[in-house]
This record gives sequence, C-alpha cells and structure tokens, in this order.
Amino acid sequence: DDGVSFVELDDGARRPIFRTELPVGGAADAETANDGTYALAYLAPPLPAGGLGAVFDPVTAAVIAGLLVSAAAIALVVARRIALPLEQLAKSALQFSAPNAAVDPSANEGGDEIGRLARSFQAMTVQMRERDEARRRESAAQMQAVVNTAAECIITIDQYGRIELFNRAAAELFGYEPEDVIGKNVNLLMPSPEREEHDAHLGRYRRTHQPHILGQRREVVGLRADGSTFPMELSVSEFRMETERKFTGVFRDITTRKYDEEQMLRYSAELESARDDAVAANRAKSEFLANMSHELRTPLNAIIGYSEMIEEDSADAGVEDTAADARRIREAGSHLLSLINEILDLSKIEAGKMQLFLEEFAVSDLISEVTSMVTPLVEKGGNRLDVDCPDDTGTMTADVTKIRQSLFNLLSNAAKFTQDGRIGLTVARFARDDEPWLRFEVTDTGIGIDDEKIQHLFEEFTQADASTTRKYGGTGLGLAITRRFTLMMGGDVTVSSKVGEGSTFRRELPSHVPSLESSSPDPPAPLTYASAPNDDAP
Repeated sequence: DDGVSFVELDDGARRPIFRTELPVGGAADAETANDGTYALAYLAPPLPAGGLGAVFDPVTAAVIAGLLVSAAAIALVVARRIALPLEQLAKSALQFSAPNAAVDPSANEGGDEIGRLARSFQAMTVQMRERDEARRRESAAQMQAVVNTAAECIITIDQYGRIELFNRAAAELFGYEPEDVIGKNVNLLMPSPEREEHDAHLGRYRRTHQPHILGQRREVVGLRADGSTFPMELSVSEFRMETERKFTGVFRDITTRKYDEEQMLRYSAELESARDDAVAANRAKSEFLANMSHELRTPLNAIIGYSEMIEEDSADAGVEDTAADARRIREAGSHLLSLINEILDLSKIEAGKMQLFLEEFAVSDLISEVTSMVTPLVEKGGNRLDVDCPDDTGTMTADVTKIRQSLFNLLSNAAKFTQDGRIGLTVARFARDDEPWLRFEVTDTGIGIDDEKIQHLFEEFTQADASTTRKYGGTGLGLAITRRFTLMMGGDVTVSSKVGEGSTFRRELPSHVPSLESSSPDPPAPLTYASAPNDDAP
C-alpha cells in the first residue's frame, strides 16, 4: 500500500510524503501502527514552487519516488535482520548472568555470526550450570561424609521440628536408622516433659523470633528407640537456607560424666563427714586434755615436791645414795611435767581454750629473765651466749608468759643442737605499716637444717630428722607451740639455715598486741624461709 501525499508546512510550502507499510516480524526502529504493521514515512526535500513537475516530467518523478520508497523498504528489512539476532544475543547474555533462567533452544537458530555467538553463550551457560551442579553435589557429599564421621551427634531440623539430617553418631546413640526418623518430628527423641518444652520453645520462636536456647549448652534427657532415657548435653544453632530457617543440634551423651560427678559428690560428702568426725574427735581429745590439766599436773607436782624433800633430808642425813636417787626422781618428774605442759598447751590451742593475758612490760627485763633461765643450758654444751638488747628498746604490750616460753624454746633449741659454739639473741625495733614492731632473733652455729627438712619444722610431734630425736631427744612440740603463740598475737616466725653452719630464727611481733581473746588459731601459714622451722630443730 505505497502512497504519496503532500503536507503543507508553516511557511506555505508543500512537500511530498512517501509512505509504505510492512507486516510486523521483529524489532525495528519504526513507528508501529495500530493494525499491527510498521509504518515507514519519508519526508521528501522541499520541492520547487512548481512541484516535481517543475523539475522532472511526471514519469521521471514517479520513478524517483518509487526508488525512494524501495530504498526505505530495504533499510527496514536490513534493520530487522540485525535487530532480531541482537535480541537473541541479549537473551543469551541474560541466561549467562542469571544461570537459573530457563534456556530456550529455539531462540538462537540463526546461522549468521551473531547467532553463532548467541549459541556459544547458551552452551557456556549450560556448561556452567552443569559444573556448578556437580560442585554442589560434591560439596554436599563431602559435607555428608564429614557429618557422618563426626564423633558428636548432629541433627538438623526445619522450623517446624521435622528432622532433615540424622548422622551416624546420632543413629548409634538413639538407636534409630536415619531413614526411620527423617521427616518426623524431633520430639520423638525426647521424653515428657522435655518433649512439650521443646514444642513450646519452637512455637514461641516462630512467633517472636526471640531466641531462648540458641547458642547455649543445656543438659537435657534423651529417649532411645528402646524406651530408655539418658542424660545428654545439647547445643542448638540456627542457619538459613534461602528463606527458610533451619536448626542444628549437637548432642553429647554425658552418662559417664554424670556418674563420675555423682560419685565425686558422694566421695566428697563421705570425706567431709570423715573430716568432721576427725575434727570432732580431735577437739574432744583436746578438750579432754585441757580439762585434765589439773589432774595430770597435781600428781607430778606432788612427786617433784616430795622428791626434793627426800633429797634435802637425805643430804642432811649424809645418805648420799638416797639423795642421788631422789634427785633423779625429781629431774625425771620435772622433765615429764614439761612434756605434759607442752601437750596441754597445744591441746588448749586446738580446743580454742588458750587465752591471751595482755600486759605491759619492759622488754629488757624479759630478756634478762630469759637469759638467766637459759644460761645453764647454753654453758652445758660449752657454748657462748651473746645478747644484744638496747636499753631504749622500751616496753611491749603482750602475753609475757607466752613470749617468755617461746624465747626459751628457741634458745634451748639452739643450745641443744650447738656444741662449743656461739648462740646469739638480738632484739630490735622496726616499723611495719607505720606501726611499731619488735624482732627477736636467735642465731646459733649448730648443725643446721637441710632444706628438705625445713618445711616440716613447726609441725606437731615432728623434728627435722629422726636421728636428731634419738640423739638429742625432745617431743617435737616446742617450735609448734612457739609459732602458735606467735600467730595468736598477730606475728610470725621465719627461719634460715645452712647445714653445718647453723640456723637463725626470727620472731616478729607487734609492740602492742591487739586486745582480742584468742580462740583456736588458724593452721600455720607456709613458712617464710631461706631455709625453714620446726620444734626441737637443730
């Protein structure tokens, strides 16, 4: 339906329009008519005032017009031949960029270069899809192998509790084969009330998305296929597959651990009961000895008193044999009384009945008294006693009896294990935490103490070495009582020693002991030592 028409422009000139219509067969840059055809219009150049007839004769003008229309039609066909393959190429590129898009095999049937390129794109898309699918299958197989060989029980469920993965460890633990539980609700692995609690947790999470148990380790009860239950530890985590929520539970059978814990609790309770019984028995013993102090001391004092009287009367009567026997009775009784006094003192401390009687006294007077008491013991071994107590040492508020006894224990200990040597007693003041303190230091040049034995000094009924007990005697209570007394008054005793060269014991006390009644003191803390202490130690 080719045709020529004329249009009159604004300036009054008339120009011809050549028009042709073609059926729609593909994309082209043309104006689409309402009847499904492409309308191609060509506006001719301005005509002279006389029209085409003024330039050409009518036949020539018609030929020219036909040529122009034909040229326009050819241009349209060429455009359609290019546009359709380009559209197919675009579709193939879309498939390449979106591998999940459907592939249309008939879309690229063109035999030209553009068609071949489109088919290459399409083949590449198919290959990539196949390669990705193979990789996904391989990855899934590897993951399944890892899950099945894991020592832990792993179960995956969907958001409604349906089991999707059930590894081999879970099958062995619960007694189900994977195909028996896949697709079923995981609550079949739980007894009541855990089953109802699980359903409630899962329903609440679907409604609120508020996690209550995710990421936490909990102890729950599992239900096997045979109906038996067992304790297990559960940890749940969440992950997403596209738009769906999934949950992975890792289970561990803790039957053995729970049994061990129960056994440990039982043993602990038994040990605690045995300890309480032992403490009660020891306290009963200590209370008995403390209460029996008068009954034990009175007979011994009578024996000592009567032996002294017999010794004096025999000496006056000139019966030396009897006087010597009475003297041996008196010395043995005095030794026995000193041992009983030490045992009773320790028993009182353990029973919480030892009290402090605080009073103010001159330190120099105390040192003079102790020195006079210990001098015969020092000289008996051929030793020299050196005392350094400055006149300005001043006074001290403490239990003078216990300080005297402790110093005597330290000095007599030094005398016992030193032969033809030197024993020293030094008293000095110093400050600790801006408070005045006193240090009593006893040194000797005796046999010394081995480093391995030092840790046992100050333990009741213990000496540095069994051989010293046989050679030097003693109960092993002197140093233990000395340290207990010192701890009661807020101080401590430390020691340094070297075998073959001697020992140094340092007893440090506050100048003003707090006015507090002492109950049984805490067990002695570990000693501070360069080499450490114990009763009747060298």
